Amino acid sequence: MCFPALITGLATAFAVAGAATTAYGAYQQSAAQKDAAKYSASVANANAKTAEFRAQDALDRGQRDAENVGRRQSALRGQQKAGLAQAGLDLSSGTPGAILEATDYYGLQDQATSANNAGKEAYGHRAQGANYTAEAGAQTARASSISPFSDAGLSLLGSATKVASRWLDNNPVQGSGSPWSAIGTGPR
Repeated sequence: MCFPALITGLATAFAVAGAATTAYGAYQQSAAQKDAAKYSASVANANAKTAEFRAQDALDRGQRDAENVGRRQSALRGQQKAGLAQAGLDLSSGTPGAILEATDYYGLQDQATSANNAGKEAYGHRAQGANYTAEAGAQTARASSISPFSDAGLSLLGSATKVASRWLDNNPVQGSGSPWSAIGTGPR
């Protein structure tokens, strides 16, 4: 007569232990997801910083390239002036003046092209950085929304109904036959 009660008690104890193990597993899984989201956010933030460094580097290189183009243009103009003057030509008008003006014009165009290309490259890096920043924000929000304790609690609540059902199956209520009478509530 004691043996069925022992079996029932052990079954209920194992159900409770199973519920606790499931809740602990839910906690661990949720904590791992939260940690992964935090890590992803930190990686995205680091990538955003790297993208900004690349953008600034592109602008710096563009500035140096434009300066180098200007120096080369100035050197070419000087050589042209010297050659035209040596030939005895008037540098202020006619073809010699047009040659010098064209050299100035194309030199400025090349400088503008260098700066423009650098600006476009920097824009691309900054756009990528903005995407990384948005990703970091999304991952941070995801990490904030994960609650390992809540997930463990929800797991316990889900398991509690199974344990209660098993307990009621193994401990039939004497009297009305209603499961409500076992817990003292319900319709009257």
